[in-house]
Amino acid sequence: MIPIAPEVPTERTAIIVWLLAQGRTFRTSEVANLTGVGRTGAYELMARISRVLPLVLIDDTWQIVQIND
Repeated sequence: MIPIAPEVPTERTAIIVWLLAQGRTFRTSEVANLTGVGRTGAYELMARISRVLPLVLIDDTWQIVQIND
């Protein structure tokens, strides 16, 4: 499989959310490298995702909050 670089913000967001759903955690710098944006852009992307998903930044690592029923 040939990896395709995300070109638009929607694609960048989709890649990050899919990986988070698989249990992946990220540092902001990793998000920046993966999506091709700067650190500020990566932080802003994650902050926007955290407005609608249970995503938190703990010890410099973005992670999904596990909710147990």
